[in-house]
Amino acid sequence: MITFLDHNNSLIDPETRALNVSNHVSDDGDVATSAFGTTVNDRNAFRIQVELDQYQGSSIQVKLRVGSRPWITLTLSYPFGAGAPGGTTRYRGVFHRLVTDEPDDAVLGNQTLLCKLRDLVLVRYQQGTECIEQAAIRVGRSASEDNNDHPNHLRHDVRLLKVNVVVFSRPGTTALDGPIDATATQIKVDSVADAHESGFIQIESEYIEYDGLDKTNNRFLNCTRGIEGSTAAPHADNSPTLYSTTTPVVSRSQVMADLATIDERFAQATIRLNRPVSINMGGTGDPGVVLPSVFLDGFVAANEDPLQNPTEDEQRVVGYADSNMHSMDIFYVDELLVDTIPVYAYAYYPSANATQDSAYQNFCIVSANIYTTLSIPHEVMHVLLNASHRSSEPDTALFYPTPAAGKPVGGPKRIGPYPDAQSTGVGNDDTMKIRSIVEVLHQ
Repeated sequence: MITFLDHNNSLIDPETRALNVSNHVSDDGDVATSAFGTTVNDRNAFRIQVELDQYQGSSIQVKLRVGSRPWITLTLSYPFGAGAPGGTTRYRGVFHRLVTDEPDDAVLGNQTLLCKLRDLVLVRYQQGTECIEQAAIRVGRSASEDNNDHPNHLRHDVRLLKVNVVVFSRPGTTALDGPIDATATQIKVDSVADAHESGFIQIESEYIEYDGLDKTNNRFLNCTRGIEGSTAAPHADNSPTLYSTTTPVVSRSQVMADLATIDERFAQATIRLNRPVSINMGGTGDPGVVLPSVFLDGFVAANEDPLQNPTEDEQRVVGYADSNMHSMDIFYVDELLVDTIPVYAYAYYPSANATQDSAYQNFCIVSANIYTTLSIPHEVMHVLLNASHRSSEPDTALFYPTPAAGKPVGGPKRIGPYPDAQSTGVGNDDTMKIRSIVEVLHQ
């Protein structure tokens, strides 16, 4: 008989429980195994036990597969009951921890197993080519099943985060080909080759809406001058002219990679994205959503905590949010500035919203030019925790203020509780908090 054991060598019943992704730093040594009775600190660690009617020597081998990944061979080197007349022998292997990215998977050989939520972990014991025993267990249970709040942490029901993504186009710069007066409705520039068929342009401090292109003669057509409270004015030849290109600030494939990273990180809390995710790339061909006029020179966020007086950019962006009050919106822009300082990304959450308007919460702005791999999961933590940064945050925490490039094993990507959180006293209940609101969000 094949069974799955938890970190204390207690039976995990696949009918009522599931395995979960470890939130420990993967190379911390907490799954070191030296004997049949070894226990470990990582509560999400597990090991395999095979009970046989006959002693098969000092070790046996089993095959294991996670999801659709290749089968691997594991050696169970810790027997108990060997040679007992008429008795059985139980064999146990090392402890394993489930991880969700390649750097974590690389640190402990077969003790770390790459997975995603809802994968099936399948174990087989064979003699020759004949399968004698087989057992299976899920990584995370379906959302309809029992929750995994303490003390039922091994139940691991999957909770779903609803997300809406909007990708704006990159701004472009051309120049006036000849001067214009304050009444011109056709504006000739050096090139309109990569401009949207309709949209907005900015010349100096004037915003202009256009509703057509003459690509042969490089003209913006049907122009409405002095919109958005600006003033129609004459402009000199060669004046820089900002417009919205037909190139998105990030590709669809990059968005998909970023969404996969959210799933990787929040698997620690048995949370994943509700799919399919709505991704607005501006229509056919993914040109990016046409930039509102006020975005042409960069997205400017208010330097306020809490937010009381939204900037023109913030007032405009909330109009692109979806209508589901329980979803989180992610907006990709070319450049994000707080005052004049470029930032990776910026989260808007209820406790930082003093506008009395719920539109200004449960979203984040991402600067496509400089954000890093873990920037977006970090901003999601702001929204789910409904909190700003905390003092004494361990530098291995996903909520640590400084983002990391890539997904280093010791980098900021863990969600408490785990040993670093316990040692600093910060984030021990983060998993419980974010799971409690992830499907409805703070309002």
